[in-house]
Amino acid sequence: MAATSDDPRAFITDEVKESLTTPDFDMWHYSREQCVYLIEYMFREQGFVEAFQIEEEILETFLHTVRHNYHETPFHNFHHCFCVT
Repeated sequence: MAATSDDPRAFITDEVKESLTTPDFDMWHYSREQCVYLIEYMFREQGFVEAFQIEEEILETFLHTVRHNYHETPFHNFHHCFCVT
């Protein structure tokens, strides 16, 4: 999926993709909304979308619903969810 200028995924550059694969990736640099798109990218990159034949709209809805329903607690919050992913 190619990013366009109005695409919320446009921030996922080659540099971000490479950084995402390292233990030094700084998730705190990204908003919760951006983390949704990074998780989506990881699901695609790891082949989960293709292997489980997940429709794009269903994946996006699922990830946004998970983000929306996480409470902002000091530890078990959406950034923690991202980190575990």
